[in-house]
Amino acid sequence: MLLPEHHSGYITWQEYLHILRTMTENAHRVPWRRKAGRGGRGLLAGLLRCRRCGHRLQVQYSGQGHPRYFCQGTERQNGGKCIAFSGVHVDEAISAEVLRAVEEPAIEAALIAADSVVQRREEESRSIELELEQARYRARLAEHRYERMDPENRLVAPELERRWNGALAEVAALEVRFEEHRRSVAVQPVIERERLLQLAKTLPKIWHDDTVEMQTRQRVVRILIEEIIADVDEDNGQVILLVHWAGGRHSEIRAKRRRPGQRRLTTSLEASEVIRRMGAYWSDKQIAMTLNRLGLRTGAALSWTEDRVRGFRSKHGMTTALLAAQVGSEPAVTLTKAAQKLDTNTIIVRKLIAANILRGEQATTMER
Repeated sequence: MLLPEHHSGYITWQEYLHILRTMTENAHRVPWRRKAGRGGRGLLAGLLRCRRCGHRLQVQYSGQGHPRYFCQGTERQNGGKCIAFSGVHVDEAISAEVLRAVEEPAIEAALIAADSVVQRREEESRSIELELEQARYRARLAEHRYERMDPENRLVAPELERRWNGALAEVAALEVRFEEHRRSVAVQPVIERERLLQLAKTLPKIWHDDTVEMQTRQRVVRILIEEIIADVDEDNGQVILLVHWAGGRHSEIRAKRRRPGQRRLTTSLEASEVIRRMGAYWSDKQIAMTLNRLGLRTGAALSWTEDRVRGFRSKHGMTTALLAAQVGSEPAVTLTKAAQKLDTNTIIVRKLIAANILRGEQATTMER
């Protein structure tokens, strides 16, 4: 026979139930339950649930170690597959949302909400305490009436005794309720305001530190997120993520979905177009300077150098001769050099171009 709180333990009964529930949820042999972070490069391993069949998504890793999430729920039932998608963009999207959730304004809002919760609990405690005081007063009053009763009046005695017993039962129930409420308040964690605000400032830097283990990031995510319901939008090439945050709030996030065969590290179309248009006239060094000035990066998010531009052109067959044939063989000069050759200034050259007297072409039209 189990008698809770019969002896003083190392932990409270509520803490024991919380630990037991966490251990049950983290059981990896049960496919529909939430899983604990066990390392690996998949940030969301064990948190994703399929919107179509309700099963937990599994994770596998490519030869380069990139995660890929997939669901085998329908496959087990009738041989068909549910959903599958690369975890690269999904993990990045959730990471951005997690860091946004712990920014200083968000922490301040959470602290204000926590203060209101504490205030509400204090009001509840005071309300229960007042009810208990009133119930004890009614019990004392019923006791006095019973004691002052005439012993010869046998018709009144049973009714007064019943009222007294009812008042005592109400007092006992409120005492149990008040004690349970007091214990629930006692096990609530103490919020350290300064430490949370400091965390909001340091977490982004720590999060992107390569020396931090993925298991640490997984634990942080599991503190903030209960689970994520995932689906795939085939038409728009997106992964739909319904995030169930701890505390009951929900939010929908759409992440880019890499199609089969699509590489992760690809140079943007903007950078490729700039190289194509400038390659016929300008050196690789000048092209690299222009790309960096526009804020464009390589597929690996690196700045451009002369060697990287040369390698990109060589890989995509963008030889100087081929690009010159595409745009025409007429030589081209910069606006400044054109003004020097004409012995004038750049303002006059712009006016000549606007009047179609000189032919001009702008290789980069993106606004930065």
